[in-house]
Amino acid sequence: MPSRNCHELTAEMVRELLEYDPTTGLLTWKTCRKKVQKGSVAGSVCGNGRKLYVKVRIGRLYRAHRLIWLIVTGEWPKYHIDHVDNDGTNNRWSNLRLATLNQNQHNRELSRANLTGYKGVSRANNLSKPYRANITIGRERRHLGYYRSAEEAAHAYDESARELFGEYARLNFPHENELAARKLLPGCAIEVVKTEAA
Repeated sequence: MPSRNCHELTAEMVRELLEYDPTTGLLTWKTCRKKVQKGSVAGSVCGNGRKLYVKVRIGRLYRAHRLIWLIVTGEWPKYHIDHVDNDGTNNRWSNLRLATLNQNQHNRELSRANLTGYKGVSRANNLSKPYRANITIGRERRHLGYYRSAEEAAHAYDESARELFGEYARLNFPHENELAARKLLPGCAIEVVKTEAA
């Protein structure tokens, strides 16, 4: 098949070649091709060892999540495709969402250069509060304060990230957000009112 750029490859063309299962995230071949059996899983895992994606060859290599977006919506994605769980090989439909470049950057993994183990936290030259929390918005870095422990600084980062980036925030303590939503605020009570059947 001749090489095509993404604008020449249409949803109809891809749908003739590939079947997508939104619950597993797998693409399978609908037709037999050179070195490919009908029904076999399409694509292979590619990447630098740290960030992996599934790529499929249709004339040239395409990232599977972009082909999936085309199959499901009928259009090439206008923005980046973000993997909610940050696993580039998990192409379940529930794990894919459109994201601007900035939104996609907010969901990035912890940098290898980070020595604290927490996103947005670094060591500071402050004896009483040796940890600093920062957050980056676009190209601007905002200082969030100095803290006694890396965990305190990480919580400060999470609070700010949740407020600024919403669902695209990559948090240090993601499950605490779920727990906090289930707890009642102090002073609040639930009143159970029984009603009589009419």
